[in-house]
Amino acid sequence: MNSGTLGQVTFVHPRFGRDGTPASELLAKFDVYGKSLSASSNGGIKQLALLAGIKKPELESIDQKSFPFVNIIRISDPTNNFLIFALKTWVAFRRGKFTAGLVVAGDFWVGGLSTYVLVKLCRTKSKTQITLHGNPVGTLGRGFLLRNSLRRLLFRFLLHKFDSIRLVSNNLFSLLEFDFENLFRKVLVSPVYMPVIQSSHVGVRRSKSIMIMGRLHHERNPLEALSAIRTILKSDSDLRVNLVGNGPMQEEVLEFCERELTKSSFIFWGWLPHEEAINVLASCTVLISSAPEEGYGQAIREALTLGIPVVARRNTETLGLSLSWPGIISTYENEKDATRLVRAYLDAPPRDSEFSDFRSDLELKNEASLKTLTHAWVELASRQT
Repeated sequence: MNSGTLGQVTFVHPRFGRDGTPASELLAKFDVYGKSLSASSNGGIKQLALLAGIKKPELESIDQKSFPFVNIIRISDPTNNFLIFALKTWVAFRRGKFTAGLVVAGDFWVGGLSTYVLVKLCRTKSKTQITLHGNPVGTLGRGFLLRNSLRRLLFRFLLHKFDSIRLVSNNLFSLLEFDFENLFRKVLVSPVYMPVIQSSHVGVRRSKSIMIMGRLHHERNPLEALSAIRTILKSDSDLRVNLVGNGPMQEEVLEFCERELTKSSFIFWGWLPHEEAINVLASCTVLISSAPEEGYGQAIREALTLGIPVVARRNTETLGLSLSWPGIISTYENEKDATRLVRAYLDAPPRDSEFSDFRSDLELKNEASLKTLTHAWVELASRQT
């Protein structure tokens, strides 16, 4: 590739639509990225190529004309097998279905490993970018020390192999501390593009209810949230808690609810498609988030765009939000504080104007983040190799 020549920007997504977000909603987001990419390249790159693991009937049901800035290339059914996906992608490359100026992996493990193998197989000088949404190593608990060690070694190895490392939040810099001097030069901080939710629920009066939303595993610490609000639920027979999500702690969470709460005080929804989860969230009065660490904090921001205050465990991300928006998000360090803060929001919800200011600020940051990211993509795709 010669200097000044734009290569194709290709996004690797082996499990398209399998993270709880419908394919059409994901494509709408990728179309926004593609449109910004086209503008950043002055029309030199017409579309964002999307190498997708997606079922054929699902792809056929999508009106691709509705997403003019995305070229969807089906590689296989959704898969966790990075090697098979990389091999099938290599076949598609050999058949000329796409080129590879820049290859972007949207997740670390399946997408990142697929991207690394793909570029090696293609024997091109393509540039690569990996996205870190959180800590990809700390997902296994006690009893998995050897697997955790192997994952940590692989994580460090792969980071050095990518040309660009995208962090969705400044608080993720700590993941690079093992070789900060060499990795820092590769870093781009660009938050997730999150459409500001336009909902008929914004600004309406809600019945009293509390929301716990997200994957039910130890990293989200759902039992702490439930423990913090159980005294409130027991003292107010009209109050309800909505639990949306599933995961390895589901049985433990349900056992806690059945033991500590009255049956009429909680509603367990399980996993819901993103749009349905947002509708449940929009009907609630307050969101409580008990995750010790946050990447970008998408559910928190979604609640705030809907006009729902948030009580969140104090960490780097939530503390930053609470300092910027003290009237609509509060942080806690112990269950007693969490209980007090939730009760305060239930008794006296914030003014609508505070949420309106947050939505306006988010729209501005969305635009700035998009430009930063897609300009970086253009630079990487045109860099002399």
